[in-house]
Amino acid sequence: MRIFFEVLVLCHHLRPTYGSFDEKLNFVFGTVAVGGFLLLSGYGVGVRTREAGDAYRRRLLTRRAPMMYARILLVDLLYLIPFFLIGNTFASASSAIVSVLYLPFAPGFVALSHWVYFIADLFVYYLVFGAFSMLFRKKENGYMLSVICFTALLAVLIAVLSVINYRTGSIRYMRAALLFPIGLTIAGCEKTFFTKVNVTPLKKWISFGVLFALGCVPFFFEEMRFVSEYITPIPFALAAAVAMMGCEPKGKALSYSAGLVIGVYLAHEAFFRIFRYYYPSMNKWLSMLLITLCAVACAVLSDLAKRGVRHLIMKREQKKGAERA
Repeated sequence: MRIFFEVLVLCHHLRPTYGSFDEKLNFVFGTVAVGGFLLLSGYGVGVRTREAGDAYRRRLLTRRAPMMYARILLVDLLYLIPFFLIGNTFASASSAIVSVLYLPFAPGFVALSHWVYFIADLFVYYLVFGAFSMLFRKKENGYMLSVICFTALLAVLIAVLSVINYRTGSIRYMRAALLFPIGLTIAGCEKTFFTKVNVTPLKKWISFGVLFALGCVPFFFEEMRFVSEYITPIPFALAAAVAMMGCEPKGKALSYSAGLVIGVYLAHEAFFRIFRYYYPSMNKWLSMLLITLCAVACAVLSDLAKRGVRHLIMKREQKKGAERA
């Protein structure tokens, strides 16, 4: 599913569009991909929280969230290359600092990457849900209480942003934010409800058809803009998840490719900017292919570097253990 959603992201960001219908189709690609990633993230966090309890709650706050922020810092350093290559400059030293640190509400902030806000939002979601989960961990039904509080906070934020029509920084992504708590909810109800449901192929595809149809409805009514921005991602992402129910492909190549998804996502905009600036007349489809290949290569190199660091750390720990013995 992660690979599928990443392909949709690349299509949404890189694929040339022709005409209003094609633009709407491209919006569907982005909607399904963005919503799907949040659905998977919420579900994964929920399952691990229910299985590991306090150990994972602490890890979410002390490791997972900081790792997300570390990725933002590394990506912003990477994006300084195309930023300067195409002739941009910062207005001041403070502007450079808040931009690299990704502080979108600070004066002078410049978005070095327009798509890194997805990772920034996950960082915030991990912190907020982790905090609620720690707060209610000793209460009966504390998990679902955490999900309810998290969802209520997102709903209030969406309502406020809808009123002031704020569309900058990581806030742009709020239209799919509700899928994270939906993923948390599915994880919470999995053992008590979903295991008791007998899902036949007929029920599966009827559910898919209904959800997909619900997602398409707002496209036919211009006055339903609010619905198309905040509600549409939910049925589309759920439809994609339902369509993949029962599919369990396995293999080292598939597992390795799934592990590269975040790396490809974080790298592709840098190459997109470079190709668009230096090779504006290149065939759009060829450009899309080359950008994707470069992003994959960058993700592979990043993964190799991470494995190398882990190997060195492991060898160092083994050496220390042997010396103590």
